[in-house]
Parts: sequence; C-alpha cells; structure tokens
Amino acid sequence: MHLKAIKWGVCKENGYSRTRIDTQIPLSLWGLPNTGILNFNRCRLSGVIPPQIKEMKSLRVLDLGCNKLSGEIPREIGMLDQLLRLNLASNLLCGLIPTELGNLTHLKELVLSDNKDLSGNLPVEMGNLACLERLVIAETGVIGSIPAGWGKLSKLKQLYLHSNPGLSSLIPREIGDLESLQELCLNNCSLSGGIPAEMGKLSQLKYLGINKNRLSGLIPRELDALRGSIDTCELRWNAGLYCDAESGWMQL
Repeated sequence: MHLKAIKWGVCKENGYSRTRIDTQIPLSLWGLPNTGILNFNRCRLSGVIPPQIKEMKSLRVLDLGCNKLSGEIPREIGMLDQLLRLNLASNLLCGLIPTELGNLTHLKELVLSDNKDLSGNLPVEMGNLACLERLVIAETGVIGSIPAGWGKLSKLKQLYLHSNPGLSSLIPREIGDLESLQELCLNNCSLSGGIPAEMGKLSQLKYLGINKNRLSGLIPRELDALRGSIDTCELRWNAGLYCDAESGWMQL
C-alpha cells in the first residue's frame, strides 16, 4: 500500500466531524512507510500505540488526540524524523514521557495534555526541538521541575504546562531566553520561589498565567517592560507575592 494520508471523517459546513470507529487500528496499518498524515482524532480508538510505528518513516502529522488509547508512549516515535506535528492529547496514556521525543528536530507542535497517568520528569532532551512553536503538556501527572535546557527553544510561541500539581520547583530563569514566546500558562501547579527577573525579557509575551501556585516574594521591576505587549496577566492565588508600589506592575 502507498497511502499518502489516512484520515477518518467527513467535512461539514461548521467543522470536521470524525467517524467513530470504536476499535483498534489494525497492526498492519502502523507499518505503512509512505504515509505522510495519520489523523484519527476523536475516533474512540482503544488499544496501544505499537512500536511498529517506527516504520512510518514519511510521517509528518500524527494526530491521535481525543481517543481511548492506553499504555505508554512508545519511544520508537522518536525515530520519525520527518514529524512536524504530534498530538496525543486526551487519551489514557501512562508512564514516562520518552526522552527520544527530543530527537524530533523538525517538530513544530507537540501536545500531550489530558493524560492523567503520564508521570516522571519533563525530559530535558526536549530542549533539542529547535523548530518547536507549540508545546502543551497540561493536566498530567508529571513531577519535578521545568527543565532549564528548554530555554534553548528559541522559536517557541506557546508553552502550556498548567494543571500539573507535581511541578513543584522554581520557575527557571532560562525561561527568559524564550525570545519568541507569546503565551505562557503555568496555572494550577505547585511552583515555588519567586518570579525570575529574566521574564522581563519576554518582549513578545501577550498572555501570562501563573495563578494558583506557591510563588512568593517581590514581583520583579523588570516585568514592567512587559506592559507594552501583554494583554492578559494572571497572578492570583499566590499568597506570598507582593508588589512594589512604585513600579508599573499594578497597571498590567
């Protein structure tokens, strides 16, 4: 078979409505080497993602979001070096996020959110994803810290890590190196310490959400520089944060 794209669904005037398959994808389908797009979003698929996926060498888009897939994310996905978009959100996936995802150097979008049983630390290796523009790992069971090495993601525009109560360390100062960042959401985690002054370098930032953490200390004067770009800033429910009355922070 030489299928270039595999999708399930029918076009409708107000969107794209998926056919519900309610089954597992045949094992033979995972090994088609010439397929560029595999889109089974919202098909109620069950079962696991098998290691045979490594045979899909031409895959550029893998969208398995909003299904009932279980098991671990196979490390073999890291061998799909043409991949541009990977969406595994809203499934029943568990275990560690594979460090091999850091090999996907052409990847522009990575979405793993709403997999409550994903666990362990956020992989430092994902700092190698030089083309990444959108990263969403929210509503999972990951723990530990936001890797300082992610500061190398110079093209990243959207970073959503909200609703990960196991993220409990400091906000790394390297987050200020994300020069293209427009949206940063860290709401509803357990982050502690202060807001790094380096965040004042995020000149493209339009949305900042750090509600419901354990942050403390003085809001840095350096953040006054964000007033020219930011549209929405959420700092509520951080009882230890306070503001210098002489700064422009109150006008944000």
